[in-house]
Amino acid sequence: MYKLVSPRELTEIITGLLLKPELLGELDSPEKHRMFMADLGRVVAEHCGGLVNSVVLPGTEVTVSDGLPLNGQPVRYLGIKENIPHLLVEPDASLPSLAKNVWMYADPEGWKEHFGAEEDCLTPEMMQLFRKGIQALQKEHDTPEISLTLQDWRLEEETLPEEDSQAYQVSVTGQHNIHCEVVNKEGNPCFGVMFEIDQGVPALHINTGGDMLLHIHCAHNGLVLTPDASGQRFDKAPVDRFSYNSPSLLLSAD
Repeated sequence: MYKLVSPRELTEIITGLLLKPELLGELDSPEKHRMFMADLGRVVAEHCGGLVNSVVLPGTEVTVSDGLPLNGQPVRYLGIKENIPHLLVEPDASLPSLAKNVWMYADPEGWKEHFGAEEDCLTPEMMQLFRKGIQALQKEHDTPEISLTLQDWRLEEETLPEEDSQAYQVSVTGQHNIHCEVVNKEGNPCFGVMFEIDQGVPALHINTGGDMLLHIHCAHNGLVLTPDASGQRFDKAPVDRFSYNSPSLLLSAD
């Protein structure tokens, strides 16, 4: 028997070992943690270039092998800023390019002396933007979901007829778009909304539990309301409580 470990799962393991190894019960001393960090850096350098010399503390040239007093300290040393280890990476001939390589988005001040022109250097803002993009990869397939039970808001203030008191289950998920689905007491979808940026503007797509019914785009200094199917038309809605007793339009799926 064996385990199939995906790139995402391997990323999670490595992240845990580097940032909070006590969660995994491994690397239970600063020495073990820094040896792992150095080995990992050398693996990256072997495949992508660069020279990983050692692991150092910020503002020092003292390495683990130089006799840093680490014995006996708990692994929680990572929670102290001055104790956070850093790889010491130097450029060498194995890099595909001094300006474009896997290390280029780390440490804005590093390697500046190797660049011939200031414009060859990435700005801290460019580095931060790239790092945020990489960090977002871990969340791309994690679809956050919110589940709620909602009833008529008037229940907090008055007693309502039974037909107005039923509870609805509402699920909201978000990734590239935001989806909202409402399920009635029978367990059937009865309302749905998708919010996205469409045609360069905010847009809502609305259904009544089945196919899409209405599209709303924020455009032309107002809201453009478009039926989903060409055969659908807006009709006059009954003037009642659902229209706040005002003339309104009705778009039905029939």
